Formats: sequence, structure tokens, C-alpha cells
Amino acid sequence: MVDNQIRENEINRIDQLSQKVKQILSQNPEDALSLAQESYHASLQIDYTKGICVSQYHMGLAYWRLGQLLEALDYLHEADQLTKEVEGTLIEVEILGRMVICKLPYFSCRIW
Repeated sequence: MVDNQIRENEINRIDQLSQKVKQILSQNPEDALSLAQESYHASLQIDYTKGICVSQYHMGLAYWRLGQLLEALDYLHEADQLTKEVEGTLIEVEILGRMVICKLPYFSCRIW
């Protein structure tokens, strides 16, 4: 029972980190990336699939904000793959939308 309580506490901490990432992402993508990475590693330690998915999504958004589009696409793609395991239709739509935005600069070069 103690292990379950410890896991629940860690899940709550991870979810709070995710909320913090959402709050600071647009103003401070570097700090958001750091928090998302912390959330990612904590989620891996307790095998929290939803936390892994959300933190990869947030890392993708942070890299996108930092102009590192290829890294952003990698993390968004990984997050998208995990949405199949997590009942996350809404986050899947968000992820796919961001993937399209990240790819637009590459497509626009080919159009012109």
C-alpha cells in the first residue's frame, strides 16, 4: 500500500510539473524544457505512460519555441505514438497540429 501511495504522490508531482510547463512555455521555453525533461524522467521511473506522453509533447513544444524544429518533431512524433496507449484523443489532435506547424517551413521552401 505504501508503494501505491508513493506512486500516487509522484504522479501528482509530475502532473503539477506539467501544469507549470504549460504556464511558462511561451515566456520561458528554456525553463519549460527543463521542467518537461524532469517530468519525463520521473514518469519513466514509475512507468507513468500519460506523464511520458505529456512531457514529450511539452518538450516538443519547447523545442519548437526555441526554433529547433527537427528536435520538436522527434518529440512530438514520440508523444503521438504514446497516445495510442493513453486514451488521449484531445492531446493527439494537439500533437498532430503542432507537427504540421513544425513542418510548414520545410514545405514553404519547396512551394516557392
